[in-house]
Amino acid sequence: MSTLAVSAHTPAFRRPTMPTARCLHHMMRGHLAIRGDLVAATGLSQPTVTRAVTSLVGAGLIHERPDLVRAAGPGRPRIPLEMAPTPWLHIGAAITEDGGTLGFFDTRGRILRETTFPLGTDTPDTAEHLIAGIHRLLSRLAVPVADIGVAATAPHTGFLGERLTEEFGAPVTVGDLTASLAAAELLTTDATTDPILIIHLDRGLTLAVANDNGVTTHPVDSDLGPESLARHLTNADILPGQKRRGFTGLLPAETPQSPELRLLLDERARELGETVARLTQDTGARTVVLAGPGFTVDPDGYRKLAATVNPNVDKRTAIRIIPDAATLARAAARTVALDRLLSDPVAVHAGLVDRNQL
Repeated sequence: MSTLAVSAHTPAFRRPTMPTARCLHHMMRGHLAIRGDLVAATGLSQPTVTRAVTSLVGAGLIHERPDLVRAAGPGRPRIPLEMAPTPWLHIGAAITEDGGTLGFFDTRGRILRETTFPLGTDTPDTAEHLIAGIHRLLSRLAVPVADIGVAATAPHTGFLGERLTEEFGAPVTVGDLTASLAAAELLTTDATTDPILIIHLDRGLTLAVANDNGVTTHPVDSDLGPESLARHLTNADILPGQKRRGFTGLLPAETPQSPELRLLLDERARELGETVARLTQDTGARTVVLAGPGFTVDPDGYRKLAATVNPNVDKRTAIRIIPDAATLARAAARTVALDRLLSDPVAVHAGLVDRNQL
């Protein structure tokens, strides 16, 4: 059980719970399946799966493949099922402190189109940049938009949702970026009671914890952001004093590193390792993902970080670093884009019908 305070303003992502969503989620992770496969994968009864499949077929999300039936002895033939060609688009965006990533996803979660967009001077300005990016990607596409999801480091739920709905007439989900990353992990793992911990270090340190009950974020008081690193570098006469937005460009490019710089970075890696170990212990996590440029600005610090973390966490805990910012942004955008589909896929279809999009 986490001993951390829980933010009351974080939307909760969850594993699919409705029979239609659970069956669709299994189909998204594979190719062909028969109804018996869905019964085994979801733990639902045969009649429940049959009703769910009928609903998903009616929504145009999966279809039967009688042409692939193979004789298997007496009895009714088992007709394979597969996901149908995507009948609509899911739009997802990730907004970080340094820019935005925008993607169009099909109902399998595959990326169809992707671009980046700049941040504006304020939230309304950033929203207009996002809207312009969506219009550019929609050019010459004749597929309806099912919904839009935005994952942001500082989500302004009301304004973004209202502005995007006004522009595109589609339902909009706005969620926390770190929570979206935790949900991405949750949706790619099997059911577990062990918490999954995401520690995201960009301008500041944020964390989210995911388990079968959903995702929560937790406020963290930390001085491990780029401003702190820049201050230490400046005080040590390693970096000229100037305003820095993020971690990019903070470290001098010359190699080998000076002993003074290496000493400072090793101390930072040790402090970061102590923070990771403490948060892992507090949450009881068995899977820990370290994400964001704060963990990758100093590649040589990995050993110092690991040497601090490993003796202080359970040996069964799996810890990994995701170094690529584009990978993180795409994962967050995909998760928030597909949130409604993986909650109630038939309702997504019904909404498009109500809006005369299908």
